[in-house]
Amino acid sequence: MPLNRSAAKKLELSTPSAIQNDAPKKYQYESESEVCKKFSLDLSQNRFFKSHKTYQIVHDVKYVGLEEFTSKIERCIALLREKAPHYYALFCKYNIKIRSAEKSCASFQKGSIDIGESWFDTPDEELAGMLIHEIVHFWQNKNLPSASYWKFEGGKWQGIGHQKRELEALKYQVDVLKLLDADEYSIDHTEKQRGTHWQRWRNYNKPW
Repeated sequence: MPLNRSAAKKLELSTPSAIQNDAPKKYQYESESEVCKKFSLDLSQNRFFKSHKTYQIVHDVKYVGLEEFTSKIERCIALLREKAPHYYALFCKYNIKIRSAEKSCASFQKGSIDIGESWFDTPDEELAGMLIHEIVHFWQNKNLPSASYWKFEGGKWQGIGHQKRELEALKYQVDVLKLLDADEYSIDHTEKQRGTHWQRWRNYNKPW
C-alpha cells in the first residue's frame, strides 16, 4: 500500500542507522561555468532556443489531456529558461521528444523522455528536475565510454554502470531543484537517493 508523506517520514525515522548512513552525503554543486564546460554549453544560444524550439511535445489522449500536458511541460521548460539558463541550454542541446506515456523513462532509441502519471503529478519544479535528470542520461549515453562504468574487483570485472550513472544524474537534478526553489522535502528526498531505482522512491501518495 502506498505511503503518505507522514508515514514515509515515520518509516525513515525507524530505519536502522546503518541503513540510513548508507545514503550519499550532500552533493557538492558545480558553478554555472563548470556545468557549461562539462556539457560544452554556449549560453548565447539560449535566445535562439527560445524562438526556435529544439524539442517536440507528443501527446497521447489515453494518458492526459492535450492542453493539460502541453501547458505543464511548457511551464517546466520556462522555469529552466528563467531560473537555470545553463540547464535550459543543456535541455535544448538535444532534439528531444517529450511524450505522455504509460510509464516514465528515457528512450535513447526513440530520442524521447516519456512522462507517466507518477512524474506528471509532481510539482512543476520537480518535473523540470526530472527532465534534466534524463537529459544527463542522454549525454552519458552519447559521450561516456562504457569502460568508465566497470571496475575490477574480486578478481573479475564488475558492472557499476547503473548506479554510477544514476548518482551523476541525481547530482544535477538536485542542483536544478535548488535553483528552481523546489520545496524542501523534494530536495531532501532526492539528495538521499542511492542511485538505485528512482521511481520506486516516489511511489506513495503525495499531498500536492
